[in-house]
Amino acid sequence: MKKQNLFLIALLLAVSTSTFSQNLSLGVRGGLNVANLSMNLPAYKPSDSNGPRTSFNAGIYGQYSLNEKMALQAELFYSGEGTHFTDPDTEWPTYIKLSYLNLPILFKYTIVKNFMLWLARKFLIC
Repeated sequence: MKKQNLFLIALLLAVSTSTFSQNLSLGVRGGLNVANLSMNLPAYKPSDSNGPRTSFNAGIYGQYSLNEKMALQAELFYSGEGTHFTDPDTEWPTYIKLSYLNLPILFKYTIVKNFMLWLARKFLIC
């Protein structure tokens, strides 16, 4: 089911590119992720050895301009997140690695040049 959804999204992007190419802009995005988790578990004892997981995010986006002030933008990107800490009982390092595939849909309204208001709805695919 999830593969069918990804195929449908890719197909819609391809069709909209050929149909509305003057109003559509495509691009890639990427960057560094430094993510940390806060845990409140009965067996978990926080210590100074907690640390963030350094990873990356990468993906594609498409922005469709409705008019000069409004646009819709959809993104599909991978994000690596997590944390690492030392287990106080065993002194062994423990790593929590989380991988997300996100599909945010954004509405962009330009108030004045280079100052925009964003409204977003984020979908977590897996």
